[in-house]
Amino acid sequence: MNYDDVMKKVDEICEMISDMPVNEKVSVLNDIRAKLHEYSPFKDEPTDCVLWLKGDEIKPNNYNPNYVASPEMTLLTHSIQKYHYAMPIVAFNNDDRIIVVDGEHRHIIGTTNTEISNRLYGYLPISLLDENSTQGDLVAATIDFNRARGEHKVMSMGDIVKILLDNEWEDDKIAKELGMSVEELLRLKQIKGIAASLANKEYAKSWIMTP
Repeated sequence: MNYDDVMKKVDEICEMISDMPVNEKVSVLNDIRAKLHEYSPFKDEPTDCVLWLKGDEIKPNNYNPNYVASPEMTLLTHSIQKYHYAMPIVAFNNDDRIIVVDGEHRHIIGTTNTEISNRLYGYLPISLLDENSTQGDLVAATIDFNRARGEHKVMSMGDIVKILLDNEWEDDKIAKELGMSVEELLRLKQIKGIAASLANKEYAKSWIMTP
């Protein structure tokens, strides 16, 4: 089958779904995107398959230390109103619960702003991470996204470190994944009252992290 044959089939599919109700059309398009994603040369990239899911089915995580002040939220709302969603919300499918990894403020705006919610029929663009990711992986991903934008609350990082320790992450892995120095990790452990876990561990002071 050549290019023209494939595009003819695409046109036929478009014709078939053109008059479907919105919810049914969205469901079909999501399934088509997911199927095409399986054959894509970029199937390892989450942005290769952006799905539209109901905003009220998406839940925030309980570990994100990111905070956006009111003026910035107003600006973000204006941006989404004017330019629409140019960036999907990054999430993870956890036992049929869609948990936000990055983009909670885009999620809040999309579900609380009536104008935007009505425009999107209650849906939001979602890019799903690898379903084999562990909770530790997801926590680290959230922090990486926040740090890359320069948005994080340092004092809350202690809670993040404790979560990763509870998930049996080694100190060097925590420091590496969160873009921290050994000294920062030690300080956060002390803040959270878990400095005792450093006992009998040696660190190379010359070890340098690459963010």
